[in-house]
Amino acid sequence: MARSPGTYITEGLYAEDAASVNTPPKIRYFSPTSYLEGIATGTMTVYYSSETASGNTFTLDGNAMTVESESATQASLIIPSGSAGAVDFVMTDGNGETDTIASTDPGAFTYLPAPGTPILTSIESAMATTLSGLTTGGGYHYTWGTANQDDKVLQDADVVAEIRLSNEDNMDEPDGVDANSYLNSAYFEITVQTTMDDLKAKPIWAINAYHNKAIDDLKRAFGINYHLSDTCNSIMYRSHDREILQNGDLFTPGKITSLWRVDYAQDREDVSVNANT
Repeated sequence: MARSPGTYITEGLYAEDAASVNTPPKIRYFSPTSYLEGIATGTMTVYYSSETASGNTFTLDGNAMTVESESATQASLIIPSGSAGAVDFVMTDGNGETDTIASTDPGAFTYLPAPGTPILTSIESAMATTLSGLTTGGGYHYTWGTANQDDKVLQDADVVAEIRLSNEDNMDEPDGVDANSYLNSAYFEITVQTTMDDLKAKPIWAINAYHNKAIDDLKRAFGINYHLSDTCNSIMYRSHDREILQNGDLFTPGKITSLWRVDYAQDREDVSVNANT
C-alpha cells in the first residue's frame, strides 16, 4: 500500500510514524543506593523520565519490587530481600521499554553484608549456655535470666541469676605480632539472687550456703569450659560480694555477685570476627 502524503522529519521516518516510536524510560536517580542483605522492609525512591505515568515495573537483582506509590516522574518501592553484592536495577515502562543500572555501573545498587554478632555478645551467649546447665539434686536449680527481666519473675523462681557486662579494658598492641587485632579484657558480673520466700523462711546461714554453692558451681563450670567454645582466650574468677537486702525489719544476704575476667582478641575491622583463631 502506498504511503499517504506526510512530512519527512528524519531519515526513514515520517511525522505520522513518530507517535508510534516509544522512547525508553530513563532512570535519573534512586535512593538509597545500598541496603542490608536479608531484609525486605526498606523503601527506595526512584526518579525517572517515562512516556507512561503508570504501569511502570521495577526489579532488583531480578526480584520484583512492590510499587507503593507512583507518578510521572518518581515512584516509591519496597526493597526485596537480597544477598550481599552489587545487583542490577531495572525499570520497565508501560510500553515494555527498559532502562537498567547494571551491577557493574557506577552507583549500582548494593546489598551490604549483614553485621555479624559482636564478640562480646557471643561470649555472653556462650556463658549463658554454660550456666543454663547448672542443676543439682534436691531442687537446687538456676533459672538464668537477663538484666531486663521483671524483678517479680526473678523473685518467684527457685534460684535465679543474671549476667551483665561490667566493663572492658583495651590491651592493644599496635606494633606487635597481634597488630591486626584488638586485645581486650572484659569483666562480666554474675548475680545469683535468693527468692523472697527463701529470705522469709531461711536463716542467714542457710542463704549463705546457697550462695557459697553457687560460687562453687560457677568456678567448676568455667574451670571446665573456660574457653567458651573458642569465643575467648580465657575466663577466670576474680571476686564476689554479698548484697544485703532489707526484708521488713530484717537484713539478709539476698544476692551474691561474682566478677569474672574474660580475655579475648577482636579483629580491628569487624567486631564480629574472633581474632583468637
